[in-house]
Amino acid sequence: SFIQNYDREKELVHADYLIHQKLYSEAIPHIQLALESYKSNKKKARYEYVLAQLYQKTGNNAAAVTYYKDSEKGNSNYDMIFNAKLNALKLSSNNKDTDKEDKLLAKLIKDSKNIDYLDQLYYERAIIAKNKKDIKQASDFLALSIEKSTTNTKQKAKSYVMLAEIFYSKEDYTLAQENYAAALPLITPEFANYTVIAKRANVLTDLVNQLNIISKNDSLLKLANLSPERMERMLYDQAVASVEAQKKGNGPKAIVDKFAQNDKPQNDAKWYFYSENAKSIGYNT
Repeated sequence: SFIQNYDREKELVHADYLIHQKLYSEAIPHIQLALESYKSNKKKARYEYVLAQLYQKTGNNAAAVTYYKDSEKGNSNYDMIFNAKLNALKLSSNNKDTDKEDKLLAKLIKDSKNIDYLDQLYYERAIIAKNKKDIKQASDFLALSIEKSTTNTKQKAKSYVMLAEIFYSKEDYTLAQENYAAALPLITPEFANYTVIAKRANVLTDLVNQLNIISKNDSLLKLANLSPERMERMLYDQAVASVEAQKKGNGPKAIVDKFAQNDKPQNDAKWYFYSENAKSIGYNT
């Protein structure tokens, strides 16, 4: 009825206002009241997903998992279904049974329906590997996350940043700079730790430029002391090595995506409940 619809929309508008004020606990009862007016699972799914996000934000993981699973019923939006599965999986394991979580992530990767979500799945596996101190595997998963990225530029940026942090901690400043620089065009000032990322990218760019100058000068000094025969042999070896490297491609260490400059950060619709991107991805950064 008109009155019922009006009451429901009033609750949703109130909830939307509270969400934008980051008053998540206060928004929950308004969405629950709106949810009661729906009969079909298909119509409930959207708001059950939002409730799950709010419970997750407020630390009630058990309720969040319940509503994430409920939101999958009768839901025709696979983007929302996928994110519900992924969020429920992470909350259920709660960083305790990471082996089980990793196996389930590997299973999701093999599912052909998830081809557009491989970047997120490999990123989650990278987090597990990093927490286990397996930095090599974490780096490999992040490389795959970036390689498999399709449209989710925010996820690609997150993968670049985590990979940059790994190289930075290993004092490999050249690769750290490359990955920070690759992330920068994909993010806006609202991105988590944007100021730190931008500053570090700029500082590392200057540092790498200086290191390249020093390296070049050292190389020139060494060349000046070589005999003509040794110099000719060294230049020949370098040329052969360069050709071989081009044949093999950049390899797993060179992560910078040549298309990164063309990717644009995605803009969400302002009203949360009508934004498909926001509904699916949620409030998490």
